[in-house]
Amino acid sequence: MRFTKHLSVVGVAAAALALAACSGVGGATDGSGGSEPVSTSAATGTPIKVGFLNQGSGALAFPDFGTGGTVGIEQVNADGGIKGQPIDLVVCNVDGTPAASVKCANQFVDDGVVAVIQGIDLSSDTALEILAGAGIPFIGHTPFGAAQTNSPNAWFFGAAPGAFYGVPLKTLKDEFGVKTVAFLNPDSPVTRSVADASLDPAAEALGVTVTKNFYNPTSPNYTAAFASAVADDPDAVFMIAPEPDCTAFVQAARTLGYQGEIFAGSCGQFVTADPAAAEGVLSDSDLYVPDDTSSIPAEAGEQIASYRKAVEGQPAANVTNFTQMTYSTMQDFATVARSIDGEVTPESLTTALKAVSGVDSFMGQPLTCDGEQWPDSISICAPGLLVYSVEGGTLKPVSGEFVDIATLYEN
Repeated sequence: MRFTKHLSVVGVAAAALALAACSGVGGATDGSGGSEPVSTSAATGTPIKVGFLNQGSGALAFPDFGTGGTVGIEQVNADGGIKGQPIDLVVCNVDGTPAASVKCANQFVDDGVVAVIQGIDLSSDTALEILAGAGIPFIGHTPFGAAQTNSPNAWFFGAAPGAFYGVPLKTLKDEFGVKTVAFLNPDSPVTRSVADASLDPAAEALGVTVTKNFYNPTSPNYTAAFASAVADDPDAVFMIAPEPDCTAFVQAARTLGYQGEIFAGSCGQFVTADPAAAEGVLSDSDLYVPDDTSSIPAEAGEQIASYRKAVEGQPAANVTNFTQMTYSTMQDFATVARSIDGEVTPESLTTALKAVSGVDSFMGQPLTCDGEQWPDSISICAPGLLVYSVEGGTLKPVSGEFVDIATLYEN
């Protein structure tokens, strides 16, 4: 099975917010310090209820996030659960509307869950308010709302959204000597606002000149949009866009004979869609990509192998980088819960989450949940990204270590 990127974390949030349907309610239920040793026998004790909030219905459903969550917990339970106690995953699907998120949050409170883990819910800030009031910790890979990014009741094990804007610019400057960059992004009030807040500060701090180019996402003319972006012959083009758009822009670059560097955000399907055009194109991730494990830590390689095995047999459309993110989150949650000496409760989990320091994420970077990993984003536990370049049809690492540019945003 080929594992590819689906859409950057920031890109999906911005694009989905711009395109989200606003009708109907889809909230029906479907259902620390160091790490502790993982059991080799399945969990059989008293179940621990954990909520799982995911956009599993509506016009913008994300079954890949859902697959990562359910398969991830199945693996946790197969590995002994939480010191012998299985996790009872209480799944609540939403459709992106605030009403659905509120309904799920109230249900989680009524069900007595010890934590709520988010796949993706673009209205989850409304759920967070209810969960915080009940003292239930809110956990995920990446935040999909302004309030949760800076909430004392939320913890996220992936990189801050700003990293997906700043790391590409730093890499292009430091590794390739780039001074001018054309930025391509779907046009919407949300994408413009996010670019202003996350791209502009990094560009100013790095001394890189960036021109922002926004294209029509509903009827894009990729060749024309790319040609317009490179009219002044920038040193590089950097895009945050849906997978099909990334592929089309990479192909347009080759058609037009553009010779500069290309950074395709967190996309990756362009690699298999057109290997010849993809050669030399850059991409990023806040987890080790499954395509090439030859140069990563041995433990991370073993974790990727177990992830690959766990998702075998899943529909191809449900196995993307989003699947990997949520699967990783479930494993990280289990690591935190296993560190608790005593009963797993919302209170003990909150204490354990606050104590996480230097704990390696599953398939990812060290986590420290001290509220100081990213400026004005106390819920972020991991600041860095890995950068890859396509070589011979495979994503190969450019940065041997996670690139942390949090200091660029301190002011």
